[in-house]
Amino acid sequence: MDANGMDFVATVDGLPVPVRIPFSSMLAERRQVRAEAARMHRESCAKLGLAPRPDAS
Repeated sequence: MDANGMDFVATVDGLPVPVRIPFSSMLAERRQVRAEAARMHRESCAKLGLAPRPDAS
């Protein structure tokens, strides 16, 4: 994780695939990470048609 996004490795058809998930803007302070993670959670739920967890704010 850096100021611009997070890196993960997903397994696709049994093979590791690098995945970069960018933040909506560059994060400069630690407190911004929680807000960005909550925003990403809400946006993902909306795109999947799911209700976000009430404690994910």
